[in-house]
Amino acid sequence: METKGYREGDWWVQSLAASLPVKMAPMSCKGKTVLDVCCAPGGKSFQLADKGAILTSIDRSEKRLSLMRESLSRLNFDFDVKYIDVFDYEPKKMFDIILLDPPCTATGTIGKNPDLQFLNPLEKLDELMEIQQKMLERCAEWLIEDGSIIYSVCSLLKEEGENQITKFLDNNNRFSALDPKSGDNLKAEGIEIQKDRGVRIMPFFEKKMGGTEGFYIAYLHAKGKNN
Repeated sequence: METKGYREGDWWVQSLAASLPVKMAPMSCKGKTVLDVCCAPGGKSFQLADKGAILTSIDRSEKRLSLMRESLSRLNFDFDVKYIDVFDYEPKKMFDIILLDPPCTATGTIGKNPDLQFLNPLEKLDELMEIQQKMLERCAEWLIEDGSIIYSVCSLLKEEGENQITKFLDNNNRFSALDPKSGDNLKAEGIEIQKDRGVRIMPFFEKKMGGTEGFYIAYLHAKGKNN
C-alpha cells in the first residue's frame, strides 16, 4: 500500500464499528494490564496499545495472527501475541481489563459480506451462543477486583448480544453493566444505549459516511470488596 504514512506505521486499517468498543470504553487503558481475546487481525489490540495498555493478545487462528504480526512489526508496537485457544490459555497474572470479541454469526456484516444470506449462519447460533457464554465465564475468572470486561460481537441478534449479557449478569452477581463513555456520537441515529444491557450499533449508524456494520457492545465491571 502506497498511501502516505502506511509503510511508516502511522495508521492501520479498521472499520468504524470495530473501533467503537475501545473508543467508547468508559475505563482508561493506560498503564493497565489488558487481555485481548480472539484478537486477530489486531485492530482493537492496536487501539489498546496506542492508548498505553500493557497488553497480551491471544487467538487460535495462526493464519490471522500471521497477518496481525506483519502489521505489528510495521506499527512498531511491542506487546505479547500468543497463538492459543482461550480454553487452553492459563494466564500467569490477573488482568485489569479483558476485551472479548468471541465468534458470532457476523450478521452485522451482511452489508459487506452478502454471501452470509446463503451460508445461513443461524444454523450455528446455538453452538455459538454456548461458546460465547463459556468464554465470558472463563474470562471472568481472570479479572482483578474492580476489573472490567469489554464484550463485543458483530451481530444483529439479541441472542448473541443483549440476551447473552442479561444471562451473564443474572448468573454473576459480582458483575454490573457500565454505560459507555459520553460523547456526541451517542446521540446519533443508529446507536442505542440500553441501561444494563449495553450498546446497540445499527448498520445505518453514520449513514452519511456510508454506514457501518451492526454491532453489540457491553461493558461489565467486577465489583470490588468495598462495592
